[in-house]
Amino acid sequence: MSDQKFYRVLILAVVSSFAVRADTVESQSRHTQDSAIFEDKLNLEFNIRGVQYFSESPADSNFQQQAEVEVLFEKQGPILLKTHGVVGTFTLEKSSYIAIPELFAGISAVDTKSFVIAGRKIQNFSFLDRNENLGLYNSNFTNDFINYRQQGLTGVHAQAQSGLFGVYAGYYPWYFPSQGPQVYEQNGEIRSSNRWAQRPPSRFKFGSSEREIVYAIRAYEIDEIVRSSGEGASIFWGSSSERPWVKVSYARKPVNEIPLTRETYGTTTNFTGQVKLSPVVTYGQVQSVDINLDANRFKTTFSYLEDRVFNQTAATDETLQFLSPLRIYGAWTSADLSDFFKRKISAEISYSEVSGGEVKDLLSDGRDSLFTFSSHRVRFKRPFTVALRSDLFVVSQRPVTTQIKWTYDDAVRGTLLSGMASYQPLAKLNLNVGFDVLGVEKNSIQDNFLQDQQANDRVYGGLEYVF
Repeated sequence: MSDQKFYRVLILAVVSSFAVRADTVESQSRHTQDSAIFEDKLNLEFNIRGVQYFSESPADSNFQQQAEVEVLFEKQGPILLKTHGVVGTFTLEKSSYIAIPELFAGISAVDTKSFVIAGRKIQNFSFLDRNENLGLYNSNFTNDFINYRQQGLTGVHAQAQSGLFGVYAGYYPWYFPSQGPQVYEQNGEIRSSNRWAQRPPSRFKFGSSEREIVYAIRAYEIDEIVRSSGEGASIFWGSSSERPWVKVSYARKPVNEIPLTRETYGTTTNFTGQVKLSPVVTYGQVQSVDINLDANRFKTTFSYLEDRVFNQTAATDETLQFLSPLRIYGAWTSADLSDFFKRKISAEISYSEVSGGEVKDLLSDGRDSLFTFSSHRVRFKRPFTVALRSDLFVVSQRPVTTQIKWTYDDAVRGTLLSGMASYQPLAKLNLNVGFDVLGVEKNSIQDNFLQDQQANDRVYGGLEYVF
């Protein structure tokens, strides 16, 4: 998946179980519920931080500064409104970014369980898709391949719920793929000021020597890409549409990681390779099942998720990326341990297993291309994750919130370890520090996310101020 993000940005940067204790949920206080329904929310958050990488990179400097403004306005009740936008930049050339995870308006029933909404909305189709940042239903936004924001689907959303049974349906006439680290084409080269950005080969082997590859983007209509429609639906059984006891979802829409087609040829004057790229809107179908078991302080989810891409055939004398189908099983459980420690503390354990997801570059006759741009659609194959969040430490009568997350993938034999601590010396000011460490074992398999990015170990620190 991480490799695919590069190619989409290159083209579009210019754009069965039943509930345990169901009666507990049903008996919630009507007064508390109504108060939450009509509460408006407005946050304007300014973030600034410094990031220190431990290794050199030709793309950027080891020390970077980042500034970001995030605005969130939400109104609930009979009228539903939400605006969530992010604008930011690094202290590097061509590193500014903008994202709009949600932007919609609509109407709802008094209990907000039934609604009709028009705009860009994040819909909860699959827990596994959201928890593992797969981006199969909703698209993603990220400046690296560790921290993700979900982004919604743009169109008309309708949900109706009566008692424990509910149904959702959506029609999405506009298509906005995932956003990844920014890249651009300049003077026949693919460039970026972000070390996480994936780049195609810059040279090819010609006889006993290596020759330069010159890239270009063929003319295309962005409007033809954006106006690619899709649809999705869910049925669920349970008191909450966010964590029902059972949810079954389906969508047919363009894949969020847009494939590329390319024309490749060599010149006889200076023996350079010429590669001309263009996007191909490719449809696929996604389907999933979630089973949620929640009881007191424990929550458990079992998920199944699969997709199938309707790959096209490359045109004559061209090469087109072929996306293999994905099939994923996952289990997740969390426990709120606050009662035992008299402070906020929770633990999570998850495991998932991925089948398929390879990416190939195929010629019009089905043969493999001499070189490939990417090889996988997902970061992990068999990730086992343990996470711990706590407020165990106190400074000046204010808690220090800590989080540690460890993921080990035994399929590729690699590890991702992340940690963060945040502290609020003032009501609206939050200080934070953290780290990310990636590593692989000596006998790890070749060509995987952890191996590709293991040189990007980093520490960071910053502040957030909410106006």
